[in-house]
Amino acid sequence: MNFLKSIALSISTLSFWTFCLFIFSPLHWLIFKLVHANDLIKTAYNLDWSVFKFFFGLSNLSQLTTLEVDHMQDVRTIVWLLGLLSAGLIWFVKNQTRQIATYSAWLIAVVGLVSATSFTASFTTLHKIVFTNDSWLLDPSQHLLIQVYPENFFAWSWLIILLLSLISALALSRR
Repeated sequence: MNFLKSIALSISTLSFWTFCLFIFSPLHWLIFKLVHANDLIKTAYNLDWSVFKFFFGLSNLSQLTTLEVDHMQDVRTIVWLLGLLSAGLIWFVKNQTRQIATYSAWLIAVVGLVSATSFTASFTTLHKIVFTNDSWLLDPSQHLLIQVYPENFFAWSWLIILLLSLISALALSRR
């Protein structure tokens, strides 16, 4: 049972920080500085603000194509499900022990190492599993969404999510 709880804690920690990263735009802006030339920064900020409002039903993303909006509708659903999953799993492990948190830290580290060996392959596999359509296959020459959020944006985001998750698990293991 402890192993299952450590998996639940790992998933909830990763889900929580993924949810936070997608909802909390200022973290995106830091990553934009890392991945974009200055000429695209303003466009990235503006689209990111529209996406943030879209997640709360306050924007229709009119600057994007139908394919991009379809993809973002799927992403919005997944992000909110991750938030709910995180809350549910945190409740499941609310009385966790140090041992469960330690196992969780190890699991997160292993996931990080495996995904770091080939981020592109991991990213593509995740998309094939999570999305039931091809709306995620965007062309950078035609779609603003993939220009603003290129693969290296998600590589940096994943690194931040892993680090925050690992720090969280290690902090819980020290309680």
